[in-house]
Amino acid sequence: MTAECVKLINNLIDDLNSMSIMNVIVTAVSFFGSLFGSREEECRREIECIEAKLAKLKEIITLLEILREISSNDDAMKILKKIISLSNALTPNAIVNTEKINNLRTKLEKISNLLKQITILFNGNTGAGKSAIFNWLINNEFKESYDATIKHKKFEKDDVIYYDTSGAMKEDTEELKRNLVGRRVVAVYVFDISKYNQDETMKYIQMLKNQNEKFDNKLEIVAIGTHANKSKYTLLEIQNLQNHIRYQGVRCRIYELNPQEKKDFHPELSNIAIQDFILGKNE
Repeated sequence: MTAECVKLINNLIDDLNSMSIMNVIVTAVSFFGSLFGSREEECRREIECIEAKLAKLKEIITLLEILREISSNDDAMKILKKIISLSNALTPNAIVNTEKINNLRTKLEKISNLLKQITILFNGNTGAGKSAIFNWLINNEFKESYDATIKHKKFEKDDVIYYDTSGAMKEDTEELKRNLVGRRVVAVYVFDISKYNQDETMKYIQMLKNQNEKFDNKLEIVAIGTHANKSKYTLLEIQNLQNHIRYQGVRCRIYELNPQEKKDFHPELSNIAIQDFILGKNE
């Protein structure tokens, strides 16, 4: 659970507790009205209505408190669906008016969007092709040259956030990872296969695996090789290299990112095809 989600949940709990207190006060006033006034039956019906609403508010608060402690996004979404269902059953009264109900539903929707959000984080040595892949995903095109990424760049589209970083194990990259704990993160290790170093690649993949615990086992690891044409690797050699990395439990695919140099046996180049591979939609 991210800090932003927890903050929203705490705000909602405070709001709902305030509504509950006000409903208790209204219930007490109605109760005394039923004892001493001429609207006994009307007051009793009002009390029953407020008590039912109070029970719903208390149930939502309890579920929000449970939600706040959950680390698994899948489990959190199940609880959130129950909360949303209860909020949809709320009807306005003098205390819980339409504006407050709509505010509740808006915040729940924001929490839902945060839980669904996926972060794609590109890692790898300088010149490996991180920015080229980043550009394919954002602009669906190849750019011939890039300035070195000094600090990470961020781009958001739909439910996905992309980060192009300065490089493998650089301090700003590691700090960014620490700030993303609690989110669903896909760490993409980008390496140049024309300069392929098996020991270095395995070391970096193992380092990402070791970081997985900090991400509540929600850190997905993907490896992308670049410069396929420059490497002069045959289809069989590419398949063998990919399979060696896949044996480590990591999705791997090797690309030629320049469409002018792409061979028929190289993977398809498009923002949709590359993103689908990264997210595991077309292994």
